Amino acid sequence: MADEKYSLRNAAINPGGLAFGDISLDAAVEASLSPVQGMGVFAAQQVSTLGLTLDVLGQKISLLTAAIDSLRLKLSSQRSLSQSPGADAKSESASEQADPDKSGSRIEPPNLLKPMIELDSAMADLRQAAGFNQSQSKEVMQSTLIMSTAPLVAAGGTSVVDLLKIESLAARAGIVSNLPNASDRQLELHGFASDAAVTATAFKVPAMEIAEMMVGWRNSMRLTGVASFALADAITSLGKSPGDATAADIGGALQRDGGAATAAGLTPVQAAALTAALLNTGTQKADAGGALSNIVTAMGKGDKVSATERAAWQQLNLDPAVVASKMRQEGQAPGVVMSVLAGLINQPAEVRSSLATTLFASSGEATAPCGVPTLVSDHSPSSETPAFSHFWISRIIRL
Repeated sequence: MADEKYSLRNAAINPGGLAFGDISLDAAVEASLSPVQGMGVFAAQQVSTLGLTLDVLGQKISLLTAAIDSLRLKLSSQRSLSQSPGADAKSESASEQADPDKSGSRIEPPNLLKPMIELDSAMADLRQAAGFNQSQSKEVMQSTLIMSTAPLVAAGGTSVVDLLKIESLAARAGIVSNLPNASDRQLELHGFASDAAVTATAFKVPAMEIAEMMVGWRNSMRLTGVASFALADAITSLGKSPGDATAADIGGALQRDGGAATAAGLTPVQAAALTAALLNTGTQKADAGGALSNIVTAMGKGDKVSATERAAWQQLNLDPAVVASKMRQEGQAPGVVMSVLAGLINQPAEVRSSLATTLFASSGEATAPCGVPTLVSDHSPSSETPAFSHFWISRIIRL
């Protein structure tokens, strides 16, 4: 039962102020009609007092209404908390009972309002990140709502709130920093969010993770939005090739180390193919990016190689200076990579792994556990793909 101080029964009589019982309307009217001199003054005083009483009562009713609204919201919050299972909820409830002040200051909004609050919050973040005004924000909201209903977006479970958060991420990452026009910023952010959502559906990964991945591609490999989406399309295809590499694993490796491959002369798609080859020959996904970086870095050393590395290059009948020079020539890097890996494959089985480790080691450690040595071995981890290394080298050239 509600607290007695909020009972409507006590609203008419309040010890803290005047009440209806303090004035008799019958007496006031009777006095005002009396012919006795002075009774008119008394009546006027009574009416004046009545007006003050009504004013005070109106204030009391306003306070009472506010108290009832606050009580209803608090009870709704406590009901929601009491329905949440688990020891954490019980512990929190006990803590709130021990500290009434703390409990009263943490009023959760009703569950029905939470989606709208989350949507408003996401829109406010985007408005701040992208510099949109109120009118532009309404346009962004409408177009983003339409985008969220697109089949390839909705199929991945990406909501309108997710799309707004993706656009905020892109804006803060500098994707639209060079676009002074608000309509251009809106178009670019919508395109980025759409690409991320569609890619998330293809990769079977949450859209926010894909957005962070695509920001990494664009910044490290200096890609445009169109090139970034083309890379995502190629990675999707590579993820369906024979082997265990998934599109998400390939994309994650390029997010961290794709810049080294493109700086060495490989196209983003060729870097993706080499990464897929490493992953499909046993390299752990956490090591694939580092292995990719080490391979292309080693091929670009030129005359800076050590004596041991120079001897390994000579065993492959390759000059490290010529290799490095061709890696820097436009369009030559894929052919150089194929020549080096093919040269390793053509070596006797007993020396391939040691040569690969010598050439592509980093700080005295192998490029990656079961990485490049396995890439150039005779044995494929999949019985469905004989001559596995040759298969992937040819793919790198074709892409």
